[in-house]
Amino acid sequence: MLLTAVGVYGLVVQSVERRAREIGIRVALGARAVLVMGMVARSAVATAAAGTLAGCATALALGGALKSVIYGVDARDPVSMSIAVAVLLGVALLAALIPALRATRIDPIQVLRSE
Repeated sequence: MLLTAVGVYGLVVQSVERRAREIGIRVALGARAVLVMGMVARSAVATAAAGTLAGCATALALGGALKSVIYGVDARDPVSMSIAVAVLLGVALLAALIPALRATRIDPIQVLRSE
């Protein structure tokens, strides 16, 4: 989970830095902080959901090979997989909140002057 949180945090920070001009323009035109945060968080959760979907597909495909390694639970257990997906998406959302908050504090004048 820590690796997921650090990876998503780094990805979102890089995305916010790359989109700083766009976010600055949106803020200058009157976008509310909640909308900017939602835009950043939605992007992070969408990326995490795509990765989680790929991971679930791989786990289902390789479930038979993992039976000898996993004890006490079926490799294709829907409850375990649902809990893992929910926790991973929750961690991704929490990791995206800090960069999303920073994105709301972007000074449009400073961003537009730098380019």
